[in-house]
Amino acid sequence: MKIKLICLVMCVLIFTSCEYANDYSNITIQNENENENENEKEEEETGNSFVQPFDHFDERRLICRHTELAEFYDSIKNPREFLLNGNVAGGIVPHHLVAATLISGFFKAVAESTAVSGIKYDTVVIVAPNHEGETGDMIISLRDWQVWDTVFCDRDIVGGIYKNNPDGIGGIEITESDGRMEEEHSVSVLIPYINYYLPGVKVAPFLLNRRLTLETVYNFTKILSDTINASGKKVLFIGSIDFSHYLPAPVAKENDKITEAAVLDRNYRTIQEFSNGYVDSPQTLNTFLLYLKNIEADNIEILYNTDMSEFLGEGINETTSYFIIAAYES
Repeated sequence: MKIKLICLVMCVLIFTSCEYANDYSNITIQNENENENENEKEEEETGNSFVQPFDHFDERRLICRHTELAEFYDSIKNPREFLLNGNVAGGIVPHHLVAATLISGFFKAVAESTAVSGIKYDTVVIVAPNHEGETGDMIISLRDWQVWDTVFCDRDIVGGIYKNNPDGIGGIEITESDGRMEEEHSVSVLIPYINYYLPGVKVAPFLLNRRLTLETVYNFTKILSDTINASGKKVLFIGSIDFSHYLPAPVAKENDKITEAAVLDRNYRTIQEFSNGYVDSPQTLNTFLLYLKNIEADNIEILYNTDMSEFLGEGINETTSYFIIAAYES
């Protein structure tokens, strides 16, 4: 009798497991079909303008390898509250997930602002540091991102930069590297927040090497600004930046005062010389500021400045500091 009962229970469990597996399988297939339809629509919209020299593009999507789902869900449940004072042209957010509630808070504020103003962004352009540094001066990828929905790469902007400058941009070597883009947390950690708060927008990410000179940053920003302008698209321009590194919190706070003054004064040369004790990517910060200058978005607001000790407690020997910055349209 016991053997029969055990067999009966096992049969029920196997049947139930198969039923759930079939349900999950159906969901997966449905999502893949939906993504295929979205990709067909995407190709119709872009007219395959990027096919040359990108005819090797395929359907594999980049994965947000650095996203911790529990941390992400917690951050969107408890976003920091920020009040924006105009139509946002761009912003600076961290890529350190210790400060995830700051990231969610900024994008939530942008989403709420667009709901009031009626502004609809077509694309989020992301400039960010390439922390590894070896791959090239500037890293691009034309692949889409897989989150819950597909987050499409804006291949008109990313592809346009390379197609029009195949030999580089004024001393900047452009390298297409899907692997480096996927592995670099400075971009991938932001993709789920963009997808959640600004559903349907495309992304155009660029990874910048720390060895870029101020002159090459000027050249890149000018061409990027012209490419965005020519596209006719409404862009939210994001600088993914962490600030003071590897210092005690009191020292980081003093360095942040110097950084804030340089940002508000648009002191590009001072910023370019900053070490990790001030900012992890002077090139990204200068690209952000120069882009705002090019589009005449002169109103910059420091919404928040803090460091890792706010989240992990006092007494940390080496901290990382963060700014949340908004730039408004004129």
